[in-house]
Amino acid sequence: QENNMDISSILSRSINIVWRNKALWLLGFLVALGSGGGGSGSNFNLPSSSGSGSGGSGTPGLPSMPRLNDQQIQGILVAVVALLCVFAILGIIFAILGVIANGGLIAGADDADATGKMSFGSAFKRGSARFWSLVGMRVVLWLPTLIVGIVVGIIVLVLFGATIASALNERSDRGTATAVFASLGGLLCIALPVGLLAFVYNIIASGIKVFGDRAIMLESAGAMDGVRRGWAMFKSRFGDIFLTGLILVVIGFVAGILFAIVLGAIMAPGVILLLSQMNTQIQTVTWILLAVSFVFAIIVTSLLASVLIAFRATVWTLVYRTFVPRAAPAQVTPFTPIQA
Repeated sequence: QENNMDISSILSRSINIVWRNKALWLLGFLVALGSGGGGSGSNFNLPSSSGSGSGGSGTPGLPSMPRLNDQQIQGILVAVVALLCVFAILGIIFAILGVIANGGLIAGADDADATGKMSFGSAFKRGSARFWSLVGMRVVLWLPTLIVGIVVGIIVLVLFGATIASALNERSDRGTATAVFASLGGLLCIALPVGLLAFVYNIIASGIKVFGDRAIMLESAGAMDGVRRGWAMFKSRFGDIFLTGLILVVIGFVAGILFAIVLGAIMAPGVILLLSQMNTQIQTVTWILLAVSFVFAIIVTSLLASVLIAFRATVWTLVYRTFVPRAAPAQVTPFTPIQA
């Protein structure tokens, strides 16, 4: 029996669930952390002061770089390695929390739809209980990409090696150019079909993951069973899934514009102040304002992104429940004493 899907009802119910259950926002924030959604680092190149410079043989208008001794260089390298280790550990922790929170979002949205309420603790606990199944399904879905990536990497290395060897053996510039163009042509012949295949596979794997996650969380499926159920649902209800995905892409695009406007409005005062001082000495208060604005912007946009992630997870959970309704509660026969 195939259930019809009312996308407008699903969207309105999802908005209501997310608005009434703020714990979903926190779970969405953890998912955002685990997916690396919190922005990339920015390197601020401090402009040089153009006043009457101090003596030195450096380039005019640029500050002279201090010379570091071996001990200072070693200290910097140790600090960089330590920071990389800290970031790596935090990345692993956030990735684990992201997987658990993703499962918790599914469980919480399903509870809220069924009973009208959910709790962060219960949802997080259910996500933790299904952690290894969720991770196992992801590993299964990533394996084809990993294998293809290794094979393509080996082919690229072989082509580059052959090109370098051919260029070294050629005595003319024309021969070297021919070898280079032949190598580039070979790479293009590989890149186009592999890129198209990766694009198609990414769509399929994303669909399998969306419904496989819900089979694992809501039907206690294992990792491989989650892949099978996700694939069966993806191919049998592709039209409904494609329409839902398209709507969510449009919503995400509009939300991205909103995030950019909010980010620009928050950062605008500091940026305008910085631009006004570009030809003079940039004041310390300007850098403080920029730093505070940046941190505040990250907090605000992270909150908005958390709500969007919770909304998307709720939509897909309700879509899943349209395809796989909850089992009706068992009817309990009242006890009737036997008449003597």
